[in-house]
Amino acid sequence: LDSHIGRKRNLLTEGPEHCRQIQLDSPILSDAELNALHNADSKGIQSCTVETTFGKDTALQQAVERVRRDARRAIDDGCELLFLSDRAAGADRIPIPSLLTVGAVHHDLIRSGHRTHAALVLDSGQPCAVHHFCTLLGYGADAVHPYLAYATVRDLAARSDEVSGPATAVERYVGAVEQGLGEAVGHVALHH
Repeated sequence: LDSHIGRKRNLLTEGPEHCRQIQLDSPILSDAELNALHNADSKGIQSCTVETTFGKDTALQQAVERVRRDARRAIDDGCELLFLSDRAAGADRIPIPSLLTVGAVHHDLIRSGHRTHAALVLDSGQPCAVHHFCTLLGYGADAVHPYLAYATVRDLAARSDEVSGPATAVERYVGAVEQGLGEAVGHVALHH
């Protein structure tokens, strides 16, 4: 499940700039890993966030087009870690479905020639099941931070006597997701 994220350089050449990437042990990011990626600027890798919610008076198609435009603009401005975030969701802000967001941005960046210039990191309250992570990664996300799933697991663990604390519960949740991802990858490899 380990991967390297960031700007991908020309595969036919070699140089020190090819090493300017971040290695992840897993595409499922912890809170600490997400914070570290947000602070990658201090290591010379520019990060930025594109908001993936929209107002009640905005059409979904317009919202998706704005996210695409914002993503291209951020990459043109030098962004190498592009966070797609729905944290502003609430009573007045509707989150764009995460799979639609990732797929729309990924394919738009391919069409415009920007896709290899930045990693797509989804910071969303929507994914929670292994299938969600599999499809998000398959549609173009390089990493996923499921903040609402983590909050839910912590809350359930705090109310339970069966788990030895919220941190252990989150660790087990991530382990289960990673095991499911590994099995999905193994299943696909067996059928090719």
